[in-house]
Amino acid sequence: MSWTLLTNEGWGTFHGIAHPPSADPAVWVATDQGVYELPVPGGAWLDRNQGLVTLQTYDVCFSKLSRSLGYAGSQDRGVLVYHGSPTWQVGVDGSATICNCDPHDPLHVYSEFPHGYHIVSNDGFATWALTIQGLEGESRFLTPVDMDPSDPERLFSATSAGLYRTTNGGDGWERVGDGQDVVSVSVSPVTGRWIWALERSSGIVRRSNDGGTSWAAFQATPFAQIGGTKILASPADSMTAFATFLHHPLAPPVVLRTRDGGLTWQDVSGNLQGQPVNTIAIDPSRPEDWFAGTQTGVWYSGDGGASWVPYGTGLPRAVVMGLEIQDSSRKLRVATNGRGVWETNLTAVSSIAKASGGSLLLERSSSNPTRGVVAFRYAGRGPGRLQLRIYDMAGRLVARVAEDPADGMVRTTLWDSRIVAAGVYLAVLRSGGAVVSTKVVSVR
Repeated sequence: MSWTLLTNEGWGTFHGIAHPPSADPAVWVATDQGVYELPVPGGAWLDRNQGLVTLQTYDVCFSKLSRSLGYAGSQDRGVLVYHGSPTWQVGVDGSATICNCDPHDPLHVYSEFPHGYHIVSNDGFATWALTIQGLEGESRFLTPVDMDPSDPERLFSATSAGLYRTTNGGDGWERVGDGQDVVSVSVSPVTGRWIWALERSSGIVRRSNDGGTSWAAFQATPFAQIGGTKILASPADSMTAFATFLHHPLAPPVVLRTRDGGLTWQDVSGNLQGQPVNTIAIDPSRPEDWFAGTQTGVWYSGDGGASWVPYGTGLPRAVVMGLEIQDSSRKLRVATNGRGVWETNLTAVSSIAKASGGSLLLERSSSNPTRGVVAFRYAGRGPGRLQLRIYDMAGRLVARVAEDPADGMVRTTLWDSRIVAAGVYLAVLRSGGAVVSTKVVSVR
């Protein structure tokens, strides 16, 4: 058997290959940079990505001063720059991971190439410079790094050699602490003296309350070998931090919180248990509103982690890698692995119908009052099946709309209100003992 080279294009990793079942000689490939077709052997490859969103992003950061200027780190597309249009510009080629934007200067921004190659730009990535002087060892593919919001020249990062700090924007780094396979670092927005670092596999959180001069280590997880993903300092309290983790067969917590500087940690996973959590964001204007990025989208909790529900509408069922809240525009930005960057308005909590027990989500995805078809978005996780029913205000059953497993998957369905008389109706979602409802007003 002999092989023939079909392409040496720099499309990154190849994830799949297919060809039509007919005699058509075309070959299709799925890569880090999208989908391409080779119509005939020896011909030219055709870009088939028009209208197809396949961008793999790791992080997103936006200026606090400008609502239309932001950046994202992406796989094989490099640092991308946003200027208010869905068409992002390439700032730096290659692969880029975490980004941090100066809150006082939207053109001053940091990013990283994989494995710890830090870069900085002072002109929105029209130009950039490598900033690795003083760093030793090798960092993770997704380089852990965070900027002090009160001093944009001061950053913390980690390599296989330990924890590092720069006080001059990356011109020079110094080792300031131990750390084994640190996956995430976070500087408190309340005071830059508090810094947190999460190790990947040990479950250990390291914390400094003197700007990185000294560090204390705490065992946050009940046992080791739980995959840590993110550490986040609270925007409201320097002694509060959150840590997120991958799913484990023994079902330890996937979201932990400390309120005493790391001495003790509480399980605030709620009904997120059973799915990996990759990242978390806390609303600085409403610190009781929490957002978790999971393998199935964004989930929200407004009750201290006792319950979580899917947040917003329209987001694809995608792996969420990064979350960013731009408080000035009240937007939540989401970096996904394979479906690009998305945003949604940070709506009032009252717009989300909550169940007793917090295990159900029921939303109307169409206008109310309605003159026709009503769209519902619903989900639940628990032992019973989901049942979505319509009742009139006398409690009489009007329609059986849907019945599905309570597996946490967010589903959509339609109900045609034109088959009933004008009036007020109640859409009720049940699973086990949990119930949630929302009113539907039908007019003619």
